Amino acid sequence: MVTRSFALLWLLLLALLPAARAQELTAELSDPEPTVGGTLQYVITYKGRERLEITYPDIEASKNISVVAGPSRSSTQVIVNGREEFTQRWTFALSAKAVGDFAIGPATGRVGSREVQSNPVAGRVKEVPTVDASGLSGVISARTESREVNEQLEGRYFVFTEHDTGLFEQQAMRVRTFLYRDPSLPAPVSIARDDTLGGADFVELSSNDAWQRNVGLQWQAVQFQGRRMVRALINETYLLATKSGKRFIDGVTYRVGLPTQNNADRQFLFLTPRSITAVMRTVPVEIDVRELPKPPEPVLGTTVGSGRFTATVDRANVAENDVVTLRLRIEGEGYYEALSPPALPGIDGLALVETTASGAARENGGRFYSSREFEYIFRAERDGAVRVPPLAFAFFDPATERHTIARTEPVAITITPSTAASIAIATTARGAAAEAEREGARQLGDDIAFIDRRSVQPGDARLTDRPLYTRPWFLAAHLVLPLGAAGAGLAVHWTRRRRAGADAGRTLAKRWRQEADAAVRKARAGMAKATGEEFYAELRRGAMFMAAALLGRSPQGLTLDEAVAGLREHGVGDDALDAFRTVVSRADSARYAPGSDDPAARQDALGAAERALGLLSKAVRA
Repeated sequence: MVTRSFALLWLLLLALLPAARAQELTAELSDPEPTVGGTLQYVITYKGRERLEITYPDIEASKNISVVAGPSRSSTQVIVNGREEFTQRWTFALSAKAVGDFAIGPATGRVGSREVQSNPVAGRVKEVPTVDASGLSGVISARTESREVNEQLEGRYFVFTEHDTGLFEQQAMRVRTFLYRDPSLPAPVSIARDDTLGGADFVELSSNDAWQRNVGLQWQAVQFQGRRMVRALINETYLLATKSGKRFIDGVTYRVGLPTQNNADRQFLFLTPRSITAVMRTVPVEIDVRELPKPPEPVLGTTVGSGRFTATVDRANVAENDVVTLRLRIEGEGYYEALSPPALPGIDGLALVETTASGAARENGGRFYSSREFEYIFRAERDGAVRVPPLAFAFFDPATERHTIARTEPVAITITPSTAASIAIATTARGAAAEAEREGARQLGDDIAFIDRRSVQPGDARLTDRPLYTRPWFLAAHLVLPLGAAGAGLAVHWTRRRRAGADAGRTLAKRWRQEADAAVRKARAGMAKATGEEFYAELRRGAMFMAAALLGRSPQGLTLDEAVAGLREHGVGDDALDAFRTVVSRADSARYAPGSDDPAARQDALGAAERALGLLSKAVRA
């Protein structure tokens, strides 16, 4: 009886286990340690097979954080193996008000008759850090075409470059570019970089533009030169110095789109356009690159990093005059892609024929791991035993400024006598036999190679007249005519394909224009009833479909930066580009970081979308 009860209980647990696994309610903070005045996000995520009714926790129970916007809601539904799965997400925008710890209790939800809870979250608000300007490069503040705007932006909008110091040659250096702004000024709506960070004596290892993620800028409150500012990382690049001495990192130009209206719908900078472009440029930075110290003993080469150094051959036994490959491999932490093949000492019995190099590198969290392999192809000059001696390579640690010497094991190669003598004898015998055969043919006169052309008598038609198929005109007639017919057929075929492709492209462009118009009409119809997310999603959809119609490519997967770059290449004017960019950026901001959403804001957004579509539609027809 006990066994039967236990089995029933076990079957019940197995039946309930999938249902428990199917429901998951989690909570997380985008930044557990914000600074005073900074912003962060509190996100609740639910995944399950049924929709959940959420009950929010008391977020402002800790007095040092407050809710500034939200919750913004998103929901997706997919069918996997015939089962529905829901993903729901609620996002709150929070502001850090005072230094100290804070905690947010668990969110609760109800799925049918069951109740689920999320995990609690906790964090700490830190004091605003002070930025040391001595570690930053100089800067040219924002400049626009308006003198009045320049006066208002002076010292309130600028970019700075921060870089590592104490750099050695062949050492990777991190260079970060920050956008600073006065907290009273609005965040930019777009950022574009004109130049590549680096210089003649630097190799770019990796570069990441944070602003390409559109809404991915993370603003941090800082004290800068005695003033309260906010800054966001817009680029992180790793450079490798190839030479020592005084070296320069070139300045970089950024074009930042600034909105001309703030959240209160008042005009910003007293201008009427929707946005204005400010040009900012960092000044060149002088870097003192230190020369690598000499290793304590003779080595093949030196590099910055740590790793292994090995030597192998493709075969240990080789015939005389044959080739053998010696491979030297360097691998570990560091960047070795710039290393050239080191010069090897002379090896008795081997003659160097060719040298090649290959390798790969990857970056993980600012640390580089790479490998470099050098192949030395030798020709065996004599028979006997050959020994490749141990080889040494030095790895330099910039932190301790000390070398670590890595050595290879000796490599033994056995060279066997060549069979070249027997090959020469066989070749000589074959040559003698061939000569005898030719001599017999010459005596018999039956080898066409030895027919004396001078014995042909004039008037012998059989010998003086060439066959018809050898005449030039006969060959031309049988080659040119078929080739011409084939070329004409191909020309007709490709002409039809080109016309069909053009017709298909025009059909798709027409359909995408219709989709764009339909999206704007749907947004207008749902202005009063649709949610903010639905309304702005239709506006964004309309703008992207119109851009796709002009670019002649599918709107699926088309990003804002790709669309702007493509439209500019198609000759679309700045007015249309600014209007398009403003509509998409404003829609993304309203969907993912919602603020005030009143009828006036929606009407203004709808008017901007219709104006953008009108400008792009003219470009499409043109």
